[in-house]
Parts: sequence; structure tokens; C-alpha cells
Amino acid sequence: MGRRPLSAILVIKHGALGDFVQGFDALASLRASFPEAHICLLTSPPFTALAQKTGWFDEIVTDQRRGFWHLPSLWHIRRLFARGWDRVLDLQCSRRTAAYHRLFAQPFGLDWYGTARGCSHPLPDFSGINNAERMLITVERAGASRQSADLSFLADQTLSSQLASDLPIRFSLLIAGCSLAKPEKRWPADRFAELARVQLAASVQPVLIGTSADSAALARIAAQVPQVLNWQSRTSLSDLLILSSQAEAIIGNDTGPTFLAARSGCPCLMVMGAATDPAMSAPLGAAAGWLKKDRIDTISVAEVLTELEHLSKKSR
Repeated sequence: MGRRPLSAILVIKHGALGDFVQGFDALASLRASFPEAHICLLTSPPFTALAQKTGWFDEIVTDQRRGFWHLPSLWHIRRLFARGWDRVLDLQCSRRTAAYHRLFAQPFGLDWYGTARGCSHPLPDFSGINNAERMLITVERAGASRQSADLSFLADQTLSSQLASDLPIRFSLLIAGCSLAKPEKRWPADRFAELARVQLAASVQPVLIGTSADSAALARIAAQVPQVLNWQSRTSLSDLLILSSQAEAIIGNDTGPTFLAARSGCPCLMVMGAATDPAMSAPLGAAAGWLKKDRIDTISVAEVLTELEHLSKKSR
């Protein structure tokens, strides 16, 4: 006898952006495998709009992730679990989601796929396995067949007329920022500036991508190399994917936009330090790669250029 069709699936994925992007294939696989099921995503506020764009979910519930002393928020989450679900897929596997299992899923007898102690479907040891593969294995265990995510939902629009008019024919993307809480993940701005000068000499226009949190690093690069285009806070995720598909190369730190850019198929190199484990967090893409040293500031521009050349050959 075949497995009973699933009618209601709850997926937990709070973020961050890079990890959310690494989950694209798993989430798309779930939607394709259970087209008739009601799939609900429990996520955090920064990813609600992105999740809506994907078209993979029938419902999106925002988790503010307030302290457990905040009773209205706790009641909000309890009511969600009380609705009853055929499967709960914990793609976050955090201490918070383990608490959700203990407080809500166990009392309601829900089928839970994750790492929470005592859950009905515990996941294997994922040490040394890429985050994207971890999430694919999780949805496969729940009955899904793996698929590659179609990212046309992010690239179904054109660049704004202002960006398009400013864009040179040959350009690279430099993603020089990352979380302010983890400065050890930042390749020095001076190195990005040196790389920008090399690219300009080769008639490739460097374009700086980032948000206001990256303003200091981008300003330092622009001060050293005034010819760069500083597009801080000018690009959406959709713009980033469109630009990535047209760029000659992308060089970035361990940060969400680099993971997204890698999916474009363009040569994309992530620069890593001791804080990043490539076995778990390497970017995925047809021509994506990484370069790591325990001290990220000892990675030279020459090493980056050599690795980019190897990635360029993969994309041809």
C-alpha cells in the first residue's frame, strides 16, 4: 500500500539569508512533491517577502522569536501547532525549535523531522554535510523527491532603468560586507580595493553591492578606487540575481547575497576565514567555489584571481 497523501505540512525555517537560499532546493522539492498539500512556512520577519515570492507556500506565518516570557507570542505559536499537521519539518534545528517541539509538538503528538530530543523522526548526524544537502535529506525523509529550484521568481523582472543605464558591458560584483557581528568573516576592504584596480586594468568595471550595514567597507574601497561603482542599498534580491547572471565574476564574503549570486551560474568565489566551514557552508552553483585560510586577511588578490580563472573555465 502507498503512503497516505499529505494534506498539511508545516516547515520551520527562520533564516538567515544564506541559509534560506541554501534551502531553496529542499523547499521547491517539497512543493513539487506534494502539489495538493497545504504547506505552511514558519519564518522570521526578514524572509516573509522572499518566501511569498517563491510561490512554494500556501501560508506563511511570521515568528517574531521573542522571549518565551512574551505570552502573546507564545500563544500565537501554540495555536499554530494546535492546528494539527501531517508532518512538521524543522529545517532550522535550533535550540528555539527544539523548545517548540518540547512545548507544543509532543503534547499534540505531531510527526516531527528534526534534531529535537525525542522527536518522532530524528535526523542523522550531518557533520561535514553541506547545509543544502541536509535540508534535501530532511524533505526526502518526509517523502519528497529532490528537485532543483527554479529561481525565475527572482529574475522575472528587469533592472530599473537607472541601474540599467549605469551598467557597463563588462563588470564584476564585489560583495565586500557581511554580518557586523562577525568581522572575522570579512576579507579586508583594502584587498577588495586592490582587486578592483586589477579588474579595472583588465577593462572590467567593479560594482560594489551591499546594504547600509556594509557602508564603511564600501566607502573605504570607493575612497581608494574612485572608479568603482558603489551601488550600496540600490539593489534588490531580484536585481542581484539578474546582475549575477550577467557579471564576468563575483567575489564575496560568507554572506547571504554571495550564496544567492552563486546560484546564477556565473563564476562566483566566496572568501572564507576560520569562522566558516566549507564542508557545511560552501556556496552552490555551476561555477561556484571558495578559498579559505584560517586568517582571512592573509588571502592574497593573486590567489583570488587564480581561483577565479579556474571557475571561469567551469562556466564555459
